Amino acid sequence: DSIRDDLFRMFDVTIHDKINEWSVGGDFGDDSWTHVESVEESIKEELTIGRGKGPNSRSNNDCKLSSDAGPNSSTLSDEEVVAMIADRHQAQRDRNFEEADNIRHQLKIAGVYVDDGAKEWRADGVPFATRGHASTSPTSLVRSDYSLAFDNDDDTVTVNSLLAQRTKFKSSGNYEKSDSIRDRLFESYNIRIDDRLGEWSVGGNFGDENNSHWATKSLATKSSEQSRGYKKSATSAELPSAADEEYVQAKVDERMRAKRTRNYDLSDSIRDDLFRMFDVTIHD
Repeated sequence: DSIRDDLFRMFDVTIHDKINEWSVGGDFGDDSWTHVESVEESIKEELTIGRGKGPNSRSNNDCKLSSDAGPNSSTLSDEEVVAMIADRHQAQRDRNFEEADNIRHQLKIAGVYVDDGAKEWRADGVPFATRGHASTSPTSLVRSDYSLAFDNDDDTVTVNSLLAQRTKFKSSGNYEKSDSIRDRLFESYNIRIDDRLGEWSVGGNFGDENNSHWATKSLATKSSEQSRGYKKSATSAELPSAADEEYVQAKVDERMRAKRTRNYDLSDSIRDDLFRMFDVTIHD
């Protein structure tokens, strides 16, 4: 029904189930209109009954509280939520999609989420993970068996907190913030995330069969040289001192982190400074 209504609202497409046809504008020929009109009258009659408060009310029973929903933390009472969902359902049936969308927006602002596919709602402030899977809480990522250890055990608490925030932002559709946390995890902790596997890994290794284009076998090593990403060429001339070489490597690492977080102005500036000051050329 939701797909049918969206097609009508967006493209003026009417679907005729009896003859298995669809039409822009709703014209199926004169012989077909008698059937379509009779169906529409039946729907109107059903909706009139459904607006009641009895046990047969469609508005009351079409959308139920999700089985895994927590306590109501929204700004609305359960009764107010049910009433607004019923009004939204009626607006959809009346093809008043602007009003239906407005009600859904008001519910979301109040902390109430509706899954039309599963016909469920929740007012605990937790968005449904995906359309059609309303009873599934946002998926938590787990550490890969192939992950390297943290250099500092204190990082565990911070990383777990960032992963939880990313999951929450991703499940609510705030991809800008979820991507920002993903980049921060990579930049600060060398953590890669594979959403397909539901895993994260320090070093980016998920096993030979699951490694993606950015997580190859070479990333599984604990060698600081390989985890660095950029190393001095074997044919490079020598810098004047060990201190200069350490400084250059630090700036190269900083440039790599800037590129990972799409800060291309900074990465280009570091590249130009290294060339000007030390005659260093970087081969990406």
